[in-house]
Amino acid sequence: MGKSVATPASQWKGKVDVEGTPLDLPSENTALVRQIDPTAFLSSGLIPDPLRPMVQTAINSKQGLRPRDTKKMMDDPKLLGAAMELMDRTICYVIVEPEIVMPPTCTECGEYANVEKHSRQSSKFEHRYSEGKRDPEVLYADQVDLLDKQFVFQYAMTGTMELQPFREELDAVVGDLQAQQGVPDKAK
Repeated sequence: MGKSVATPASQWKGKVDVEGTPLDLPSENTALVRQIDPTAFLSSGLIPDPLRPMVQTAINSKQGLRPRDTKKMMDDPKLLGAAMELMDRTICYVIVEPEIVMPPTCTECGEYANVEKHSRQSSKFEHRYSEGKRDPEVLYADQVDLLDKQFVFQYAMTGTMELQPFREELDAVVGDLQAQQGVPDKAK
């Protein structure tokens, strides 16, 4: 038997692109986006606590979030807020260009609006949320279109760059949610 030679790093198949790849987004913008290994995602600190068990199951199963988990998030304001924060933190981490940053936090406590201390309906209410000053030259995560966030999230986790399958899958999920909630489909 001949001596084996290791595959050079430049030819390694399946490696995660951390330098960034131009990605055409649903909004017709283009961003330079890097991928993240799904298992590294768990230890990155990007996942808000309320979502950790759900996301961990999705990553370990390698099948993504189950439709019932998506519905659970849509029905629970706390989970929905955590999901939006997850998307925002993820795009800040994976989009190399343009630089995207998290929005300013509360000037009083340094936290975001979705915590109980800012909710008048909560027994833990402390004070009204007062967002810090924004720089008009900065692109903040909450200014990025939701479809772009979802598409970037999918790409960063799976490497899928195709817009058409993304749109079809999104339509299927939205249709399922509308059917479950008795919402008429306006597209028909």
